[in-house]
Amino acid sequence: MLTAFRAAAFAVLLSVAAVYPAAAQQEPAQSSSNDDGYKPPARFIAKEPAAGQKPVAAVKPGAAKPATPPAAAPASVKTIGLISVLGDTFTVKRVGIMVFGNEEHKIPIGAWKINDQVAALVTKTLKKTFKVKPIRLPDGAYEKFESGSFIFTSRTDELGKFIAGHAGSQPCDYYLVVGPAGDRVGGTNQSVSGLGVLRREMLSEDLEFVHAYVSLQVYDSKFQPVRGEHNLNITFNPFEPDLLRGPNVEMKAGNRLPPDPKAAVADPRTRKIITELLEPSLVKVLPQLFAAN
Repeated sequence: MLTAFRAAAFAVLLSVAAVYPAAAQQEPAQSSSNDDGYKPPARFIAKEPAAGQKPVAAVKPGAAKPATPPAAAPASVKTIGLISVLGDTFTVKRVGIMVFGNEEHKIPIGAWKINDQVAALVTKTLKKTFKVKPIRLPDGAYEKFESGSFIFTSRTDELGKFIAGHAGSQPCDYYLVVGPAGDRVGGTNQSVSGLGVLRREMLSEDLEFVHAYVSLQVYDSKFQPVRGEHNLNITFNPFEPDLLRGPNVEMKAGNRLPPDPKAAVADPRTRKIITELLEPSLVKVLPQLFAAN
């Protein structure tokens, strides 16, 4: 009987051992944070990408880093071919009460480097949107063009042909010609242009002015005129006509320039005044000129 009891107990133990492993396999998995406070190192915890963000591929130690995408190419900058003839000649003119009181003297001022100053101002003003390329004309070429007659032709069109003949081998998106603008003197039939000194003989007193009249003409790549501007303030009043309608400085009595024309040009005050008149004119007119280009 004892033998039969032992056999039955042994059979019960075998059945319990067989049930326990199956129950262990059905137990739910433990979380990464154990009950005893242990947490795995951060480098082993997979991080989920933020909403809308692509997952970043892991880089193995020693492997080359992925190349950075190239930056977007900047928009092409258009080129302006600059032809400045403003600083070639300075004019000293006297307008008298009678015709025989009129006289005019033209004096070269290449040493003043006015055309270089113009190029620097144009470059500074338009540098955010254009590349400026100065183009130099042969000495005396523009003076020869100006001496021609434009009675039966358009001076603007003829200037385009003239520029094409000298700058055609230097292709640009636009060509800007900076030269002398012209206007009448008060109610007279006389005129002044460009850089110069005007001496006006009046019944009561003589007047003297240093002036800087600038014309700017734009042509396209085929030398066709696009638009033009000037720095003259033309507001005609027939009852009180302005003596000068462009940028100028009046030289008051006691502070006049020397009477001799060459001495007047050589006076340091003359060059200083011209320089001071040019900058505000160009800075104001240039953005308007290229606003639509």
